[in-house]
Amino acid sequence: MREQGWSGVFLDGNDHPAHLGVSREFITPLNINHLYQKYALPDDLDFMSIDIDGQELWVWLSLIPRPKVLIIEYNGSIPADQSVTIPFDVHHVWDKTRYHGASLLALDKIAKAKFYTLVFANGVNAFFVRDDLVSNKNDFRYENLFVPFAGHAEDPHNRPWVHI
Repeated sequence: MREQGWSGVFLDGNDHPAHLGVSREFITPLNINHLYQKYALPDDLDFMSIDIDGQELWVWLSLIPRPKVLIIEYNGSIPADQSVTIPFDVHHVWDKTRYHGASLLALDKIAKAKFYTLVFANGVNAFFVRDDLVSNKNDFRYENLFVPFAGHAEDPHNRPWVHI
């Protein structure tokens, strides 16, 4: 991508080889805006991906800048008609079960409140575009975009969900 003239910042809570250019940062709802400033990202960033295995909804709720396009991981094992997420927890680490993240419907509600349009979903990732950049909003209907994904084990602890 750099050869094509792209630039960007890749943040991840894990260590990566230095030549990959990944900065080690554990992203939370409490530090997302600080990290945005630390890495001098523009308020109207062209593209942002939020894939942190659990707290995506809370990070997006906390995010003040308004990227043009957001890809956010969602939990496709949650039925299309449920608007839920796991509780806010800055120390959350995914345990590889279905107990992670937020439903697509919960993220779609946040999108509407933040003036974004859900334009695509694939069972794992949801694509949102800022409303001022979408001239055909009526072409994108939630009921036509939901895609399920059930590839993870059930939650053995039966933990609670937060309704959005």
